[in-house]
Amino acid sequence: MHRPPTPATAPFIAGNLWRHLINMTLARSVGILATFIVDFVDILFISRLDDAHLIAGMGFAAAALYFIRAVAIALGITTTVLVARAIGSGDRHRAARYAWDTSIFSFLLLSLLAALAWFAREPILAALGARGATLHHAANYLGIILVGLPLLALGNCGTSTLFALGSARLAMLVSLSATVTQAVLDPILIFACGWGLQGAALASLAAQIVLVVAAWYVVIYRYRLRPPLRPRLLALNIPAIVAIAVPAVLTNLTSPLATAYAARQMAPFGDDAVAAFAVIIRLVPVGFALLFSLSAAVAPIVGQNAGAARYDRVRQTLTAALQFNWLTVAVIGLSLFLLRDALPQWFKLDDNAAALLRFYCSGASLLFGFKGMIFFINAAYNNLGRPFYSTASNLAGLMFGALPLISLGAWLLGPRGIILGHMAEAILTAPVCWLVVQRLITRLEASHTSPLPRQH
Repeated sequence: MHRPPTPATAPFIAGNLWRHLINMTLARSVGILATFIVDFVDILFISRLDDAHLIAGMGFAAAALYFIRAVAIALGITTTVLVARAIGSGDRHRAARYAWDTSIFSFLLLSLLAALAWFAREPILAALGARGATLHHAANYLGIILVGLPLLALGNCGTSTLFALGSARLAMLVSLSATVTQAVLDPILIFACGWGLQGAALASLAAQIVLVVAAWYVVIYRYRLRPPLRPRLLALNIPAIVAIAVPAVLTNLTSPLATAYAARQMAPFGDDAVAAFAVIIRLVPVGFALLFSLSAAVAPIVGQNAGAARYDRVRQTLTAALQFNWLTVAVIGLSLFLLRDALPQWFKLDDNAAALLRFYCSGASLLFGFKGMIFFINAAYNNLGRPFYSTASNLAGLMFGALPLISLGAWLLGPRGIILGHMAEAILTAPVCWLVVQRLITRLEASHTSPLPRQH
């Protein structure tokens, strides 16, 4: 039933936006940070096995996983966009339909992609530059992780639904339940059972099962989003899902493409360089978890206010997000600089790898602030009914930023240049995207329209 939205049903259409943004960002960051910390601890545990091939194999597998995980993340974004805008317009039944239909679609699509990737995992890893023992370890690890990716899609859609509803605390607790599961199982399966890298993969699989059960238990029994399963309605809603999912997938593929290209460029410089890069790509999401969380927080706030045609609040949200982004970058950049000598020791990196990690911590990390801008601006594009804008911005960053800068960096400075190029990929596109999103808000505000798709 469609009712006018109220702060009780759509909490972000009223109240202090800084408070909403900070509460959502911090709640989201707990879940994201916990997940990334577990990944970070994974590689820390594996480093204790004193085998560089294992760490390098984990790095190659992570680069390969970026592609399919990007699809899962994009489908979670789709869920947030559709559910938040429906809630903002006051249509709870429509929100329930989108939550379920997007989840079913995500599970089916990820099942297909994971199956294809499972059979092609060795050629994929070889194409990324993995060889010998590194290829063997990476293939075994990747084979287990791929089995759980359909569950990851369901879990992402469940937690995305909770955030779209404004339930930051419950979404945080759901995410924590999964990460605690993995944190407990990691040392048991890696060391006690002696399964090494495969043990880390099995712990991740168990965590995904817990995530699905916890997220959908809350959605069904706490919020009672239980529309009847009607295949005909799912088919009718697929165009609305695909209209956001396709550009979101394309958008999320650009970052893993840049990471994979950087890993491929790093491979000729040896396992030490690849190992350092593997640590860096795990360190980035841990160190900058607040930036990843910021984009996830902006999405439902912009979505609900766009659904209610409150574009003044949309503009204020993005201004607050910009300030929060660069403040976070400054604090984290300083922290990494202070830890530049300790971090290589934690991972027992050799001299060459340690030097690369110290280089990253000594200023290169600050360039990630431009990527942080792209994150939350893309979230705004998606929720303002312009998902292909985010695709265009990321493709521009890839073609005119990441690929040429990584190549130029490899040629001029070797591994250090690759790191700089990878971090600086959005330095040109971020300011342009900021101007574009401001003009988009002005146009929508003048037309007094809400970017909702046609209802089924």
